[in-house]
Amino acid sequence: KFGKIKGKNLQHAYKTFNHHEYRKFIKNVDDKIYHALFNTLYYTGLRKSEILALKISDLNDNIFDSYLNINKTITRNLYNGKHLILTPKTKKSMRKVYIDIFLFIELKQLITYYSKKYKGFNINFYLFGGIKPISSTSLDRYKNYYCDKANVKRITIHEFRHTHATMLNKMNIRTKLIQERLGHSDISTTMNIYIHENDEENKVNSENNSENETTNNSIAYDCRIGKYL
Repeated sequence: KFGKIKGKNLQHAYKTFNHHEYRKFIKNVDDKIYHALFNTLYYTGLRKSEILALKISDLNDNIFDSYLNINKTITRNLYNGKHLILTPKTKKSMRKVYIDIFLFIELKQLITYYSKKYKGFNINFYLFGGIKPISSTSLDRYKNYYCDKANVKRITIHEFRHTHATMLNKMNIRTKLIQERLGHSDISTTMNIYIHENDEENKVNSENNSENETTNNSIAYDCRIGKYL
């Protein structure tokens, strides 16, 4: 019963990807929409309800000042099955999440794909799905499929958020900045629940170092520019 576990113990109930595991995972994602979606999850730490609610208009269309504008969440009406767009429950959840040039380019390529595929294309299309958002169940199903295909452990979509926080912490990013990026109202939530030690990281062979360094530049780029966090 996790609701009665104190924060410092709760973090041990979650799993995270180390970088080597994520690289194995994403190399097996052969669908352009899901490839961009999982990269966005990994490199931003957005909540599931936030990322599925994103519209194309929420991407700031400036390669030198690229960010995602987090201003809504999405859920499904239990009575009629229709999607409901809601405002985030706290002011801290309303935020800009800066992204690097590599993720920006991938998202722009995805938008170009939509513009060619759909008649009546406009910026009110969903960033992940186009006319309709990807459903929560479809996201979970594809995530499990690609985890199994890559032969890596299954983590939940929410645990991508924990993975992102842990990655930033290992880069010595200040906890206050991680809190703001994740949209937490209380910094203790960030410290006690979202930052994990990943013992598996130490098992990565030296042959993977160059690949890890290259991909980690995706986050390091943001961290070198203060406003990007």
